[in-house]
Amino acid sequence: MTAGDVLWLFFMFSALQPVLKQRFLEASRQRLIARMERQRKSRVILLVHRQETMSILGFPVFATST
Repeated sequence: MTAGDVLWLFFMFSALQPVLKQRFLEASRQRLIARMERQRKSRVILLVHRQETMSILGFPVFATST
């Protein structure tokens, strides 16, 4: 593996990292909602609206989550 390959892999991982982080955050929210529904034995309706910071190559990017 050459230095160019390592650099290319770094850029690929840097590009995918915010997407993966957002997916993991959504999955953890979904697990928490499911656990609350099981405990309460009822449907949980949730509205989440907040501005979350993601970064691409170290630069902050703001994404609104609903």
